[in-house]
Amino acid sequence: MKLKDLKLKRRYKYALLFLLLLIGATSFQNCSPKPFQSGTVTSSSTAKNSTSITPNLNNLPIVYPPPAPVAPTPVAPTPSPAPTPTPTPAPAPTPTPTPNPTNGINYFGFFADGMEHEGTGNYINETSPVANLHFVNADTLEGLTVKIKQAVSKNSKVIIIAEGYLFDWQTVKLQANYKSNILNLRNHLASNNLLSAVVGFYMIDEPYFKNSVATNQISEQEVFNNLRSAAIEVTNNFGNTAIVSTEAFPTLDKFMSTGQWLGFPTEYNWLAFNCYLTYGLTCSTEQKYSNYITAFRSKMSGNQRLFLTLDNYTNINPVASMQAQLIARSQFQHQLALQYNAVALVSFMYQGASDRLGVQNMPELRNYVFNLASSITGKSSGAATTPTPTPAAGGCTDLEPRCEGADSVRRNSCGDVTGRWVMAPICTRTTCEGADFVRRDSDNKVIEVWANAPDCR
Repeated sequence: MKLKDLKLKRRYKYALLFLLLLIGATSFQNCSPKPFQSGTVTSSSTAKNSTSITPNLNNLPIVYPPPAPVAPTPVAPTPSPAPTPTPTPAPAPTPTPTPNPTNGINYFGFFADGMEHEGTGNYINETSPVANLHFVNADTLEGLTVKIKQAVSKNSKVIIIAEGYLFDWQTVKLQANYKSNILNLRNHLASNNLLSAVVGFYMIDEPYFKNSVATNQISEQEVFNNLRSAAIEVTNNFGNTAIVSTEAFPTLDKFMSTGQWLGFPTEYNWLAFNCYLTYGLTCSTEQKYSNYITAFRSKMSGNQRLFLTLDNYTNINPVASMQAQLIARSQFQHQLALQYNAVALVSFMYQGASDRLGVQNMPELRNYVFNLASSITGKSSGAATTPTPTPAAGGCTDLEPRCEGADSVRRNSCGDVTGRWVMAPICTRTTCEGADFVRRDSDNKVIEVWANAPDCR
């Protein structure tokens, strides 16, 4: 190919390239994004229907590149304030209950301390330093008046043992003249200005058990009805007064085994039951006693209050171990009295001249009971200081007397006899004779029979 031809081809190639570039520029203008349309538009002299754009770079939005991530400067967390420990309060000590007339136990008395034919028939002077309640009766209204006035002079009240005014001897049958008896009693006390000295009436002792061992029994419903009739008559004559009675544990045994017992009418508002350690296994543990309490209370209504007869009774000459047992039982009964808001505690410590074993031969029990009474009534203690036994010659100490056969014998710690009370009345024996619990004196004379006693069956 000639050089001329090559030059010509080269010119055509450049022209074609220029044309392609021009076409590309026009296409670029029509497809440009809107931000690039700002500026001055001029007509092109080299190409028809084409425009050129001179960009105004000052009006373009400034696009900053995203800042490089900067790792945050670690900041130590502000420590939370240490919690202030709340001190655990020390548990308050359980207070030892201090009995007083405002805690529910209003009265402390000694059963039969003013009861005719029980020992001297009148121990009010002995018990009044601590007791504020005395159980009294007499063969005559004049004799009753003397005892009530004596109690009043000691700043005490009385409960009149009313069984002799209401019921036939050793039965729950009402006397034919029980209404007139109560009326005469009321008029006599009123004439002597003694009505306010009477807290209540001990209507009858252990009525259901008494009926169960009576020669001529009546039905349980008759017992209930007679109890109610007697209470109504007393209330009609004496107004708002305590109607008081107790029941024996054999009645509760029957109730717990059969679920059947009428209990006391609602007119009776002070109630207790009797069960003593001296009876043997029957009431030998606190659990057994508590079971009786539960059963007895299940038959009480809302207006009836419990009182407790303290276990201070024994019918044998006591030894030191028995004294400790009776004190422990009395302490347990005191706690029950507080628990159940009992109205009174009554110690059965004065049973008769030959039976005053708790007073004569149990000085520690006496001291405990008298101090307990004082804490309830607020009267001075009257508790005696237990004497310390004096060592006898040879270093032997005299011990408490014990019954040996029909005699009360005192020995020392060496085993020597230092005293003897021949045919002592306190050395009675209570044993089972057949189905009966029989008590005899030192002459073998029967002085008490408990027919069909549970421990003799």
